[in-house]
Amino acid sequence: MHARAHDHQYAQAAKEILTNNYRNKITIAEIAASIGIGERTLKRAFRNVYQTGIYQYQVHLRMEKAKEYLSQDKTSIKQAAILVGYNRQSSFTKRFFKSYRMTPSEWLQRMKLEEKAQGNEVQQG
Repeated sequence: MHARAHDHQYAQAAKEILTNNYRNKITIAEIAASIGIGERTLKRAFRNVYQTGIYQYQVHLRMEKAKEYLSQDKTSIKQAAILVGYNRQSSFTKRFFKSYRMTPSEWLQRMKLEEKAQGNEVQQG
């Protein structure tokens, strides 16, 4: 399906709202109302422009932000979960696993191993 004239404008506005509010529970109805269009129009526009649904984009955004927070040594998994809008660490861990096929703990271990391997390469070079 081809994007219609206003699809880019609507989709970009929605993306900006999601990016600025990734920590908050925000509904498609609220996003549509703030843009001044209907939910169906917004869903169609967003999918036409970004080839993904609004909810899927929001989850992806939250998980990417969570990885950024987890990359900071002092941020715990529980803190990262709260920072990206999850009240329960278990819900966050399930969603993280569904997105990346590993738990946040496993992801952290992998990152530490990769950093250590890169450090060894630099020393050898």
